[in-house]
Amino acid sequence: MYVWMVYDREGLARNQSYISLFSRHFQTYGLCVKAVLDDQVEQKLSAGERPYCVFVRTINPPVNRILEAKGIAVFNSYEVSVICNDKGRTLARFREKVLSVPSITLEGGEWERFLEEEGRELFRVRRYFSERFSSLPSSSGAALSSQVSNCPAFGEQERDLIGRAEDFVLKTVDGHGGSEVYLVCGERGRIRAACQRRGTENVGGRSISGRKMVLQPLIKNGGQFRDMRVYVIGKRIVAAVMRSSTRDFRANYSRGGDVALVKLRDDQEQIVSRIVNELDFGMAGIDFLFDRDGNMVLNEIEDVAGSRMLYECAPHIDIVSQYVEYVMTCVNR
Repeated sequence: MYVWMVYDREGLARNQSYISLFSRHFQTYGLCVKAVLDDQVEQKLSAGERPYCVFVRTINPPVNRILEAKGIAVFNSYEVSVICNDKGRTLARFREKVLSVPSITLEGGEWERFLEEEGRELFRVRRYFSERFSSLPSSSGAALSSQVSNCPAFGEQERDLIGRAEDFVLKTVDGHGGSEVYLVCGERGRIRAACQRRGTENVGGRSISGRKMVLQPLIKNGGQFRDMRVYVIGKRIVAAVMRSSTRDFRANYSRGGDVALVKLRDDQEQIVSRIVNELDFGMAGIDFLFDRDGNMVLNEIEDVAGSRMLYECAPHIDIVSQYVEYVMTCVNR
């Protein structure tokens, strides 16, 4: 029987070694791994193929939904894919649970007009952001005023993050790996280039013009840009990796950031638990920034989380083996 790993064409070419790693671990259970392109899923299902379970390793929530409708175990689920592959939706979903990066989502055209009219000076960007953020509805449906927040535990910290920001970050809602992320005031030329041509830093070479974007304050901890990825399987924390850079506000490992395995404090584990108790993850990477006081601030959640960084700094932690074991337990319930 087969386990499917679903990729788009670019991802399939890039992840052969990862597929081989899953294949080796599933052999222990007498299962074979087959790589399947996302545009072939419906055809294979119509032809009567039925996998034991499926790992959707591309951002394509409709594929997750099609598979789930057939009663097939999918990792991650359609719900996780829809929420976590939209950065704005992720932050809105968890804003009342944990301190999250203040964020507003701007449709294509809207953010381009904003940059043209307001994006040249920091105080104008801050004013624009503050006005839009203060009117956002909470998940309970009530609007937030600039003075009183429906998130009493985090409202003051949110305002502090906005007021102290040295710049603001603009990024596509579905970008990954630090691509399609720009400083509003400090990288105007780079933003224009990404709009006008197929920039090499853009995922799939796509222009960012007309696409949905997230605007949020730049968060810096002391003299460093730091973030931390927490790897989770189900409800369990597997490991945490700190990424840091003194050169680039994007501290991603793929962009040359320094990485180190770290141990979470009890209070930090409690923050992660509030998130994993809200959604049924298979495996995910939960990314946090740190404010000036060292508090964890939720930034985004990677649904299609890679593990190269973890194997690099902690080779003794075989997260794929643990993930396969977890999946076998879920499917055999």
